[in-house]
Amino acid sequence: MKQPKPTKQASKHSSVVLNQVCKLIPVGMVRNFASEHRVDKKCRTFSAWSHVVCLLYAQLTHSIGLNDVCDVLRHHRSKLFAIRGATPPSRNGLSYANKTREADMMEAVFWKMLDHLQNQVSWLWSCGPLQGASAAMKWSRSPARACLSS
Repeated sequence: MKQPKPTKQASKHSSVVLNQVCKLIPVGMVRNFASEHRVDKKCRTFSAWSHVVCLLYAQLTHSIGLNDVCDVLRHHRSKLFAIRGATPPSRNGLSYANKTREADMMEAVFWKMLDHLQNQVSWLWSCGPLQGASAAMKWSRSPARACLSS
């Protein structure tokens, strides 16, 4: 009797974490900052959103260099496209984008995201079970119930 083939175990990849981080960014925020900083005028095939995703990937994976980033993202093209249509950069395209696009847009995205996430955490802290065990014991009188009912 044949032995059944072993099932493959799910492995953790950086693309899963990258997708989760990118989902935290509001949909139109990068596009708005790109038009505000006139970065979208310089975009042809490598969009501002793709540039942000590429730089996030490089930061999350501690990439060594440009070739490393471009090769891996090109290899995982389908997973990258699932992140709101991001496209992998060519080596020349990423190098040119890093050289010509102003860093002000990326800085503005960072500060806006920091403010956005701090507001989410403060809302969760005031309206959720993060207040400690005493809040769980007194749930009927806690502000969390008021937040859930409104």
